[in-house]
Order: sequence, then structure tokens, then C-alpha cells
Amino acid sequence: MIPHTYSQANQQAALSRLTQKLLFYIPLGLAAVGFLCCLGVEIFRIEISQEGRNWFYGAFGTASFCLCILLNTAYGRNYGLGWLRSLIFSFLSFQVIFNYLSVAWANLDAAIFGVGSVASYRSAMFLPLLCLILSRFCKTDVLNLCDYLTPYFFFHHGFVTLACWIAGCCAGKTCSWGLLNPLTGATCFPTQPCIILLSVAVTFWGLHYSKKYAYKANGMVFANSLCIYGFFRYLIELVTDDRRVFWVLSWLSVCSLAMIVEGFLVRHIIRKRKKHPDLL
Repeated sequence: MIPHTYSQANQQAALSRLTQKLLFYIPLGLAAVGFLCCLGVEIFRIEISQEGRNWFYGAFGTASFCLCILLNTAYGRNYGLGWLRSLIFSFLSFQVIFNYLSVAWANLDAAIFGVGSVASYRSAMFLPLLCLILSRFCKTDVLNLCDYLTPYFFFHHGFVTLACWIAGCCAGKTCSWGLLNPLTGATCFPTQPCIILLSVAVTFWGLHYSKKYAYKANGMVFANSLCIYGFFRYLIELVTDDRRVFWVLSWLSVCSLAMIVEGFLVRHIIRKRKKHPDLL
């Protein structure tokens, strides 16, 4: 019995290591391939019809949605979540928060400012609300649930931006040295590549940080991801968007600053929880 038990333990350890590698390297490899493909289209000025670009946009979005749900479902085992709960939580986070809320916010932008954009990254600010609701249906800590959902949320955002790059939407302001925008024929600031690299960097920082603290970071992954992404996205918006609404800030710049504020607020709650564990 002892050798048999030892063999089972080795098999489980090997399976765990394989799962970790797949969770880390599959998305990294796909993001790298997609980035190089988009860069190749730009460098070699490959002609793609607008119908073809629209097809790429839909295909990238669908592939990213399915891939992130599958990866996040596998990732849930690190947080002690069963595959069914992981699947449900992942689907709700990507579908309700990422898709529905992003579109609703874009419609609100259009109603207030006359123009709206599906800037899905800012929807991450509402993850705690969803996690607060989900945690009521199972014995799961709210902030740990936020940590669980955060990395692949940003990866999905970055991967979808590859589709924006191909389609030509979400471009920065016109400049003499930027990327060619197929919709306008003008060269624009490379907004999409910057967002892709930032999103992927936040994703893998979150995955490594979670692993470092044995998947018990107690909200720090979520809080720091908001701060890091919000700060660098603010810098991107500062130099790429000439539609100012508040002093010298664009509306998306204001949203980025709000992400930073929320990140520090969550960090404050984390410090309070160390003294009062029953908080939240």
C-alpha cells in the first residue's frame, strides 16, 4: 500500500505541475503569437478587407472568451474551488461584468458625452460587487474570490484588444510615426499594442503573486492590479486621447484614476482585516 500511495502522490504532484505550466504558458504563447501576427500585418502592410477584419474581431473575441473561461476553471482548483463553481464564477465574471456592464457603460457615456467606447478594463472595478454576491452562495472569501477572477479578466481584455488592433478601432490620436489605422488610412499612436502589453504584464504578475503567497493573497492581487493597470492606463490615455472632458483629463483618464483610488481603498480594507478578520 505504501508504494502505491507514494506513486499516487507523485502522479498528483506531476499533474499539478503540468496544470501550472499550462495555466502560465498557454496564454503567454497565444498572446505572443497574436501580437506578432498583428505586428506582421502592420509591418508588411498586408491587405485585409473590412469584412475580413470584422471576422477577425469576432473570432478573437469568441476565442478569448472561451479560452479564459476554460483556463480560469482550471485555475480555480488552486483556490480550492470545484470545477463547477469555477466554471460558474468565470462565466458570470466574463459575461456579466466584462460584456454586459461594459456595453451598458458605453451607452451611458454616449448619453452623457455624446460618444461612448467599450473600455472593458474599467469594469474590473465592479468585480468586488459580483464577488460579494457569489460569496453568499458558498463559503468563499470575497477578496480571495476577487484575486481568483482578476488575472484572466485582464488577459481577456488584452487578448480582445488584439481584435481591436486588426479591426482598426480604439486607435489613439493621429501622429506622424504611429501605426497605420485601416479605418482612416492615417497613422495613429500605438494605443492597442501598449494596452496589450500592459494587460498581459498585469495578468502574469497576478498569477506569479498568487502562487508566491499560496493563493491566499487576501485581495492584494486585485488591489495591486487595479493600481498598476490604472496608473499606466492613465499615462496611455494622457498622450493618446485628445477628447478632454475635465480640465486636461479625458473621461477614460478619470476612470483610470478611479481604479487607482479603489485599489488603495481595497489595500486599506486588507490592512483593517488583519486587525478585524470578520470585516467583509
